[in-house]
Amino acid sequence: MNPPARERPVETVRGRHGLIPYAQKSSVTATAWMDTLWDPTARLLRAPASQAPHTHMVRETIWYAVGLLTRAGRRTGRAPSWR
Repeated sequence: MNPPARERPVETVRGRHGLIPYAQKSSVTATAWMDTLWDPTARLLRAPASQAPHTHMVRETIWYAVGLLTRAGRRTGRAPSWR
């Protein structure tokens, strides 16, 4: 028996690429913001100006790569396989 609609977890409503709509919107917004921090010379994300200048962020660059893969999946209609 299915629970009433108000009690269903949000995670049951998934978008085309396996992300819930809020997660997909967050991914798009975060990746667009990280586009502005990309340093092509270092091939890493720069730290925002409010943090230490001339510093690059490795962990955030990895998340940026995941966002770029997700973006490519949306553009081509083929999502990367995470399973």
